[in-house]
Amino acid sequence: PIPVALCEGLTASFISEAGGSPAPTVQWQSGIDGISWTDISGATSTTLSFVVNSADNNKIIRAVWTNAEGSVYSSPVVLTVTAPPALTSDLAVTVNNGTALNYIPTSSGAGTVFTWSRAIVSGISNVGTNGSGNITETLINTTSSPVNVVYEYTLALNGCTVKENVVVTVNPLQSPGANCVITTSIKHHFNAKSIQ
Repeated sequence: PIPVALCEGLTASFISEAGGSPAPTVQWQSGIDGISWTDISGATSTTLSFVVNSADNNKIIRAVWTNAEGSVYSSPVVLTVTAPPALTSDLAVTVNNGTALNYIPTSSGAGTVFTWSRAIVSGISNVGTNGSGNITETLINTTSSPVNVVYEYTLALNGCTVKENVVVTVNPLQSPGANCVITTSIKHHFNAKSIQ
C-alpha cells in the first residue's frame, strides 16, 4: 500500500497483493505506534476501503498475508486525514436596500481560499455574479418586502473543498415618512386669551 492523505468524509483505499503456494489470505490491521496492531473487522480482501473521519488521522495501516508457511507483512503506511474548513463568520446578514454589503469571510483553517457565486434572485435587480474573498456590492430590492439573497461560498484548504451558504436579507426601500413619528405640543398659561 501507499500513504493516503485526504479530507474527512472521503473514502481512503489501500491495495496490497501477495503470492505463494498455497495461496495466502489477507487481514488488514491498523495501529497508532507501529508496534501494537488491531485487526480491522471484515478487511480480508486485497483492497481496503473506508470513509475516513478525524479519529483516523495518523493511523498506520498494513496488510498481513498468511498461508501454511507463515505470515508476511506489507510496509506500514500512514493515513493522514484533514478536517475541511468551515465558515466562522456570520451565515446570516441583513442589509437595507441600496446600502453597500461588505462581507468578510473567516474560516476555521488558516490559509483558506474563498470563492463565491450569487444567482439572479427574484425581487433583486442585480444580475448574477461571482467573485473571490470578500463580498462588496450594493443590492437593490425592488419589492416592498424583505428578500433573501444566497451567496454560495466554496472554501478550499489543503486539498479539501467544502461549500457553505451565506444568506443576506435585503430590506425594502422605506416610503418617505414610513418610520417617522411626529410629536408636538403647545404650552400656554390660560388667561382668557384666544389661541390661534
